[in-house]
Amino acid sequence: MKRLIFSSKKLYYKLFCVGLFVLISVNITVVNAQSSYYGTSCYTNKFNGRFNTNRTKINSCKDTLHLSVIYNGSINTKNIFWNDGYVGQDRIIYTSGYYQAAIIEDSSLCADTTDWVFISVNDTKLYIYSDWVGNNYTYCDGSKINLYTYTTGQNFPTRFKWNTGDTTLSISPTKSGTYYVISETTGGCKDTSNQLKITFATNLNLKIKANTDTVVCYGDSVELECNQLVKGMKWYPYYADTKKVKVVEAGEYYVFAEDPVTFCQYYSNKITVIAKKAPVVTICMVTADSATGKNKIVWKNNGEPVTKYAIYREGNIAYQFDLIGEVSNNNGTMQFIDSTSVPKARAYTYFVGGVDSCGNIAQENKYYSHTTSHLTASLGVNGENNLAWSDYLGIYPINSYSIYRSNNGGKFSLLATVSTNVKSYSDLEPPKGSNRYYIQIEADNNCSNSGTNINSNMVAFGILNTKNLELGAIKLYPNPTKNVVTLEFNEIQKIESIEIIDLSGKLIKQINPKMSGSEYSFETADVENGCYQVIINKKMALPLMIMH
Repeated sequence: MKRLIFSSKKLYYKLFCVGLFVLISVNITVVNAQSSYYGTSCYTNKFNGRFNTNRTKINSCKDTLHLSVIYNGSINTKNIFWNDGYVGQDRIIYTSGYYQAAIIEDSSLCADTTDWVFISVNDTKLYIYSDWVGNNYTYCDGSKINLYTYTTGQNFPTRFKWNTGDTTLSISPTKSGTYYVISETTGGCKDTSNQLKITFATNLNLKIKANTDTVVCYGDSVELECNQLVKGMKWYPYYADTKKVKVVEAGEYYVFAEDPVTFCQYYSNKITVIAKKAPVVTICMVTADSATGKNKIVWKNNGEPVTKYAIYREGNIAYQFDLIGEVSNNNGTMQFIDSTSVPKARAYTYFVGGVDSCGNIAQENKYYSHTTSHLTASLGVNGENNLAWSDYLGIYPINSYSIYRSNNGGKFSLLATVSTNVKSYSDLEPPKGSNRYYIQIEADNNCSNSGTNINSNMVAFGILNTKNLELGAIKLYPNPTKNVVTLEFNEIQKIESIEIIDLSGKLIKQINPKMSGSEYSFETADVENGCYQVIINKKMALPLMIMH
């Protein structure tokens, strides 16, 4: 250890203090200094008014500096006072600044001081830290990490330099390694910060590929394969943990994995699977065609990717549909005439399915089926014409029902309009002769530009007049009836069959009397209350109301 004397020249002053002459010699010794500095460091007591104002600087790049006061005489070390309040002969300097020591002699109360000295130590402490928790930590690949540097002390560094070569106050490392900062102050002192060890978890580089075409027909599968099988790997959205999967649903697929140690998550590329699914076709309307008397199905092509349209009609079993025809695809309004339909006999239910290039038809089409409105008629006891019809199903909302009438083959005209809550109408004073009726459904059918309206089947009165009956005059009584109905003819007739049908055209009861005569009775106790038609020999229709 090299010991240097700050003030080596001894000055002797003969002092007169309270009648005593005291000889005091004061020196400052700098311990572990890198160089020596000398200067006068004493002055006389306050009575002679003389003192030295020279100021010496001692620069050190060490974190601390050892200062000591050397003096001649028997001075109590407790009487050595430093300007910053420290008491004692030896001390360690931690902070840069100006320092001076004063010595007081107990017996004479005489005093002397050292000169001021500026001490420069490396009191700047350099640190770095991360904005993530922890110093030595493993981060997930691709994580955004910032490292910052800061200092404490008075000698603020003029330059920063990371071990990466960066000279900014913060950096964002992307590679694993140990990071630190070296700083330099104006005095040329250098300092090195603490070290942070940053580790990025290795990217698994998950990749998937499709082993088959990703555009398939609905119901077919696509095989997807990952380039590796790792622990914690799952396929999305199936969550299978195999290297290969077969998918049948359209969607976006990828693989992800979570490291059980670091909890880092890794994702593969994404593959989109397209399953060609036939579109759902919505029928605009089903109407009774005035030209053919058959049901006409109307729908509109909205640019669906189909090759043709298939028309289905509900059979004798509910919700079971039969294919009755096909129509090629075009960009216009689509229509189909059901040539086998008999609208006067019953209501019909239809749906249209678009056939895609795979030959598939969307099963959802049947949920958009339409059911026609079936109109029936009966002759009232006072000569009125009674109409009743069933609901049209498939369009909502229906605004109203309009009743149209034609007399003796003339033009149809609007007779009345009723609410959709009303399903019957009586023409109390029909004009003489034969009258025909049909119901028009007023609704937004999405095909209004086609010029087609939704019409029910047509019914006619006048054909039941005795002059027009093939079987001659007939009477049915009592009507309404409870349990027994009698048919009375004005002449002997041959009766092959009697059918009771409801307003929807459904056969309720069939009788095969195989008899000839002018009168025949049959029971109706097994038929529920309601309005029906009695069909004789499949040619004549008579209205009947049953009320038990």
